[in-house]
Amino acid sequence: KRVETCSSLLLPGKSGKEMEFPFSLADGLLPDDITVLYRPINRSSVRSQRLATVIDTMGKLSAAAQGLRVPITTAEKWTASPDQKIYLMKDASANSGNGSVIGILKTGRKKLFLADFRGKFNQVEPLCLLDFYIHESRQRGGHGKRIFEYMLKCEGLKVHEVVIDRPSFNAWHFSGDTII
Repeated sequence: KRVETCSSLLLPGKSGKEMEFPFSLADGLLPDDITVLYRPINRSSVRSQRLATVIDTMGKLSAAAQGLRVPITTAEKWTASPDQKIYLMKDASANSGNGSVIGILKTGRKKLFLADFRGKFNQVEPLCLLDFYIHESRQRGGHGKRIFEYMLKCEGLKVHEVVIDRPSFNAWHFSGDTII
């Protein structure tokens, strides 16, 4: 499914316990439990602005959890990177049926140089896990594993075929506990 998004607005979640927004996620904004967002199409719709709000908010929370000063994921950066995909996981029943966002996972291809067994460097462009965040209130509940496995299924890849770009302590912890 292709969806549209772009402008970068930021409205924080209401409760702090979950990522609730002052609009419904259940009205088609995030149609599935895990929605895959591809390159945006329209920059001016209300839907686009709401998606940008969700992406920017989750990006800021991810950055804070990793101790970064600047978010890795924003709607603006995503719009400028046509090969990136964003996976958003929601809980449709939360927030009085309006839904809340549980987590975000962003992928994209990066040019890397890897040494072969003779020490010769070869340029490759594997799929990389660029950002990955599950809201603190929903961690340790299998949500990270579920969104990660969904991404693998969508991409047709196995765990060892995905590169984790600049893994944080949390990413190492997750990979050791969950996917390895």
